[in-house]
Amino acid sequence: MSLPTQLSIDNSQVPAPTTSALGGVQAVSPVAHEWIDSINSSGVPHSSQPAFTDVSGQIAGGQLPSTGLSVTITTAKLTTLGSNGSQTFTNGILTAQTAAT
Repeated sequence: MSLPTQLSIDNSQVPAPTTSALGGVQAVSPVAHEWIDSINSSGVPHSSQPAFTDVSGQIAGGQLPSTGLSVTITTAKLTTLGSNGSQTFTNGILTAQTAAT
């Protein structure tokens, strides 16, 4: 007697998975930048976007922005006869500041 080399079963013959027994898992369409984080006991996968803390390793210099924010912000006058103030940031660092009056 020889063993079958191929077996076909109907979906109704595949049990649902449980916490203690194997079973079928439903298909899920892939989504860019997401992974399967769990499969419930009905066989339904759940996907989510991993957090930075979920990825092992360390950040490399090339992954950091090359420069910070460089901008001058004008602040409003404090009185009708006063003058505007400003704050200047160069590469994300406050480099100049004028108080509003």
